[in-house]
Amino acid sequence: MRDYFVHTTSKGENIPHFLKGKSYVSITSCYKGALENGLAGVTDATFNQIDTVMSQAGMHRAGELVLTGTFRMEAVPEKKKQEAFHLGAKLAEKVERGGFTVKRYLQLFGMLAVSTLIVMGIQKGLQVLGWIPEQGFWINYVVFVVIFFLFLAGMLRLVTIHNHKRR
Repeated sequence: MRDYFVHTTSKGENIPHFLKGKSYVSITSCYKGALENGLAGVTDATFNQIDTVMSQAGMHRAGELVLTGTFRMEAVPEKKKQEAFHLGAKLAEKVERGGFTVKRYLQLFGMLAVSTLIVMGIQKGLQVLGWIPEQGFWINYVVFVVIFFLFLAGMLRLVTIHNHKRR
């Protein structure tokens, strides 16, 4: 369907077509249960492929829907029908892009400040326990970077699972 959504030049460049600026909802089914799909990301590859094509077409994702546990399912559960209805209603809303740059920078600053405070607290706790020395700039810097990376990786994973809601 890529050819339908995107024109490709003779140099292989993708050019959005008539759907540019429109919104879409990705829908897929999954034979696995909600917990396993959420943790293992069974449907991630499907959504990534859909998102790649649609973003090349200049479209914006309004949401995604996964119907999990479809093995031997005979009818769509009412809860999923309602979720699909609400996602469909979002398609009528205009997707705003850009703007609020100062607000976004302030939010980013706040998140970094809180994250740094948490990581410094963890680092101080490790120093009190005697696991790392209190003196030594470079050792403290390396420990801070490692803790910050682990903290950030964990937070990004949680946010990703929450935002995708592939359950």
